[in-house]
Amino acid sequence: MSRLRFYAGALLGTLVSVFALQNLQDVQVRLFLWYLELPLVVVVASATVIGALWASLWLAVRRRRRAKLDFDV
Repeated sequence: MSRLRFYAGALLGTLVSVFALQNLQDVQVRLFLWYLELPLVVVVASATVIGALWASLWLAVRRRRRAKLDFDV
């Protein structure tokens, strides 16, 4: 199962990297009240990193809750 996750993550990372590198034009991004002019590769990479961090945080909280429940029993 861990091998499958590794290969799925490697494939997803490769696809995101190829997509980002093929889209180097600048885009206008609105963040709250500001407008930023950034290359699309930066936007895609930032969104990917933020998503990975949120997923990691969610998994850590889930594991901690499960460990706490196992410890209390």
